[in-house]
Parts: sequence; C-alpha cells; structure tokens
Amino acid sequence: PQANISYGGVSIINSIYIANGTFSLDGINITVPSGFTVGTSGNFKRYGNEVITTSIPSFSVGATATYNGTGASYNLPTYSHANANVVIDSPSSDTVYNMSAHATTTNLTINSGILNNWSTYALVTTNTLTVGPSGSWTATSTGPITIGTGGVSNEGYISLVSPSSMLVRSTV
Repeated sequence: PQANISYGGVSIINSIYIANGTFSLDGINITVPSGFTVGTSGNFKRYGNEVITTSIPSFSVGATATYNGTGASYNLPTYSHANANVVIDSPSSDTVYNMSAHATTTNLTINSGILNNWSTYALVTTNTLTVGPSGSWTATSTGPITIGTGGVSNEGYISLVSPSSMLVRSTV
C-alpha cells in the first residue's frame, strides 16, 4: 500500500507509477523518494511551477506530460521528455511557458498558450510539432531546432526569430 501524507501544501508519496489515466498535481508540491514513472498510457498533468522533490519523473514511450497553468508564465522543468508527448494546454492563450533547458520530445502540441524557446536551448521533436488555433510558438533561441518526420502543423502563431539552424524532416 502507498502512504500519502499531506502538510503545508506538500504531499509525500513513496512512489508513483501512472499506468493509464491522468495524475494531476493541481498546484500541489510533492515529495517522491522512491521513483516516479509515467507509463505508456499515462498522463502527468501540472501547472508548471509545482516542486517535485527527490525523484525526477521518467516517461515511458508514448507517455504524456501536460502543462496547463493559469498564471502569467512558467519555466518548464529540466527533466527529460524524450519518450513523451508534451502538451501545452493552458486555459489562457497568453500564458507563457519558457524552456529552461534543451528539450527533446516525441510529439509537441501547443493547444493554447505560448511556448517560448529562448536563450541557446535546442528543441527536438522526433515526430510532430502541432500549434493549435489558440497556441503560439516563439523561437528566439540561437540553439538548433529539429522537427521529425511528422513535420509541423500550424493553426496558431509561429515566430522564428533567430535559431542557429532549423531542420524539418518529412516523408513524401
């Protein structure tokens, strides 16, 4: 059995495995001392500013990480999303998510909100980058951008200011 102890807005959970469905932090900080895994059909949902102490989430191939904060801006966490589908789905199209490290994802979807790819950070999607009607992707980074075989689908706003290089892979 798992123990869940809460105090002062912090929950302590021994370990987490999200096999399927969604586990949402809803603004609560957590401590996970013994492992945190998001399975293939799992979705780890957070605003973006919650603190996860001790364990860094590990994403299985096909897992999803969803960011949906209501604040003005958030710094995306620095842990690896390499196997994950990352979804920016803010209630406000003005909420900014700043990249805080190089990022690699399987699929990147910006339904609503702004992904700010800045500084020298590289962005790699191994499949598809999708920008929905209420989404924006701003790339002011001097780091390289690589988009996989799924290409780019844009119904929103894309601004590429100064990437050092951009590679869009496609299949015909």
